[in-house]
Amino acid sequence: MLAPTNHTVRQARRGDRDRKLVGFPHRGTIFGLIGIAVGLFVFSWAVFTHHVNREAHSLYLEGSEHGDDKALTAAGEYFARLLLFQPRILVPLDWAATQSNLAAVSVALGQRQERTALRRGR
Repeated sequence: MLAPTNHTVRQARRGDRDRKLVGFPHRGTIFGLIGIAVGLFVFSWAVFTHHVNREAHSLYLEGSEHGDDKALTAAGEYFARLLLFQPRILVPLDWAATQSNLAAVSVALGQRQERTALRRGR
């Protein structure tokens, strides 16, 4: 292995000094900042979907316990919108849970409409 000469060491130091003067960040700094940005995006995406899911669940509970069809319809819309932010490829378990919740809302609305139709028919 060749030992670096004094000339090579001076050029390396001069290059580091010139880079600092110009203001170019090191490669590790750039990739670190990109990693932080991606992490913040993923975290905010997860927080957003969590809040939408909680809102949809609360609307579903309100509609099923108090008989509010508007709340059930709103819960169905929230769950349907949530499917756009939870693709099956990226988060298959969340996607499946949202599909199940959407089915539960549809069943509850169908049973309500069936009871209403039976009451009107009598």
